[in-house]
Amino acid sequence: MHYLTVLHIEPGKPGVGVTVPDLPAVSSAGDSIPEALTNVAEAILLYLEVLAEDGHDLPVPSGELPKVEPGQVLAVVDVDLAMMEPAHSKAIRLNVTIPDYALNLIDQAAAAAGASRSGFITRAALTYIERKTART
Repeated sequence: MHYLTVLHIEPGKPGVGVTVPDLPAVSSAGDSIPEALTNVAEAILLYLEVLAEDGHDLPVPSGELPKVEPGQVLAVVDVDLAMMEPAHSKAIRLNVTIPDYALNLIDQAAAAAGASRSGFITRAALTYIERKTART
């Protein structure tokens, strides 16, 4: 998922603060812009893991541009939901119907990727969702 972030840079002062308008509970900082963006991506992922663990729906980025004040810069942080700790989300068994030719292609692609069928289908679905939310 792609989250808009606001970098807070004060000339003459060390460090960069970062807030996430779509996730008001998340903020972070770093000594440099790259470090601050890495740190906020980790903070977002941890926050989403806690939400999932507590049974809450994961918030979808709004895509709305926040108002930027002097000393603030917008940045986009890509958070890979596949990196969420499996312990923070329970697996749910379900029954789906997939045509045999499609299942054969899925199994071949999963094997080539070194993934299980379930893992491959989950990653493909999350990639689709991430791309769709990035366009909106």
